[in-house]
Amino acid sequence: MFSLRGQYAKAIVGGLIALLGGSLAMGADTKPKVVLAAYENTGLHTPRLTGVYDRILLGPLNSSTVNLEIRVLPGKNPGTAMRHYRGTSFCEMPSEIRYWIDDGYNESEFVQSFPINRARMHAFTRVNDKKINSYQDLSSPVGAVIGFGIPTYLQNWLEYRHATLIEVASIHQLAQMIRDKRIAVGIAYTPDMLSVLSQPNHGLHYNPNFMLVTVEDRIVCWKTADTQRWLFDINKRIKKSTENGQLQKMLGEYYLPP
Repeated sequence: MFSLRGQYAKAIVGGLIALLGGSLAMGADTKPKVVLAAYENTGLHTPRLTGVYDRILLGPLNSSTVNLEIRVLPGKNPGTAMRHYRGTSFCEMPSEIRYWIDDGYNESEFVQSFPINRARMHAFTRVNDKKINSYQDLSSPVGAVIGFGIPTYLQNWLEYRHATLIEVASIHQLAQMIRDKRIAVGIAYTPDMLSVLSQPNHGLHYNPNFMLVTVEDRIVCWKTADTQRWLFDINKRIKKSTENGQLQKMLGEYYLPP
């Protein structure tokens, strides 16, 4: 996880409060309201809620226990909003509790869903350059997308190698910076990178057998009575949709097996 501090952080939080409506009040039908801040990503979460994860949330995982409000936000904004709404019925996705523990929070403050999918972080280089086959192959500068969780141990490794980490706004900007030789290596998750790799002549390659990080894509919420009740129902729906194959079918090319 990454932290934002100072006046810039205050400005970001102020904008997010306005964007999110400023409160977590109950809906008109008196059902409790849960807000889910999703990390914007082409193909998975989009502002118009047309991404694969959006369709899953609004389809087989649609629960009647709460009024769910999904807000797809760019960059680090979902994490920043989570910090601001600490202790309320506020959630983020995709995420894992372990990122928050790495950031100094107590595990008991959170509740999380069963995995909806998995993600694996790979190292991407230009097709004319050597593939990254080990941590020792990583060379500086390294690029990564803002808000995409980089575990502490990997950050420590990059610092140990004196590697410069450059954060960019999107997967597509990351790919362009690799092609333009502005960074030596781009680290990013699959399935996120599929929107780049599906394009003809994308100019990148990677070793699919070398993974920097393997994570599970979950919903993480502050632990309240409402979020616990909601995720209890969500987990039943994830289990059912996994067992009958609906989840894998909806994920399509984005599906990564355990």
